[in-house]
Amino acid sequence: MKARRRQEAHEELPPGRYEELRDEIIRLGPWHLEVEVAPGLTTRAFLDAPPGTYVGSGELDPDRITFIDPRIDFDPLIAAIYGERGLEGRSFLDCACNAGAYCFLARESGASRCFGFDVREHWIAQARFLADNRIGPSDGVDFEVLDLYDLPNRSADPSMSPCSRGSSTTCPTRSRASSSPRT
Repeated sequence: MKARRRQEAHEELPPGRYEELRDEIIRLGPWHLEVEVAPGLTTRAFLDAPPGTYVGSGELDPDRITFIDPRIDFDPLIAAIYGERGLEGRSFLDCACNAGAYCFLARESGASRCFGFDVREHWIAQARFLADNRIGPSDGVDFEVLDLYDLPNRSADPSMSPCSRGSSTTCPTRSRASSSPRT
């Protein structure tokens, strides 16, 4: 089945493009979230890297990485919180966004604007690669290397719907009255 899907991806992309994307996925690895880049090609391709590719780079051993498909939990959770309209017309904030998978899912679910940030340049480089190369909408999706403590200084929109897989937190949009900082 995998070989068939890879063959279909080769046929839908310009010659050599599949290999370029796959090589860049491997170069940017390891990945923690599965995101479709092209038909039959996901970030899971990093698992095909030659042994020793990521050893000594300060990254975790790819055999010990938690690698998840974010679609499994995202759609049911958004439906449970926001109902039938989901994120339609909302802004979406992803704290500790890693490769930005939840921002892309939020955009696909109707969010008009998405902002993801993380403290690691490595993960933001992955997110930007996906924004530039993946299938699906990426307009209105922005990423930045940023520490959570610096977010208030960035003047982020307080009406954004926050999400963080790292702390398992997804919250409905707060009213402006409740968005003031606690003292």
